[in-house]
Amino acid sequence: MLHIQPMEELIHSLKNLTNLYESSSENGRTFESLSEKLISDHLPGIIGLEIRFTETFAAKKLSQNRDDEDFKNIVTHLEAQGEQEMAKSMKAIRPQLFQ
Repeated sequence: MLHIQPMEELIHSLKNLTNLYESSSENGRTFESLSEKLISDHLPGIIGLEIRFTETFAAKKLSQNRDDEDFKNIVTHLEAQGEQEMAKSMKAIRPQLFQ
């Protein structure tokens, strides 16, 4: 479902996003540090969209697009991380690499 944010929600979202993604970067800013003029000049051109998912579908990819060396390295890494079930599933895709 698509929800177009009214101005109050939009400003709240912009504050949250700016503070989250901009404030920690070298030249970043917080929303509160922006000038009123900058905000009033640009705010009319911004539309806040919120997409609410009602259902999801999963696809089983398991690094199928990787070459054999990358594929083996991924399986090795998964095993080292304790992801035995995922590693086992990947090994079943290319069993010839693990004989």
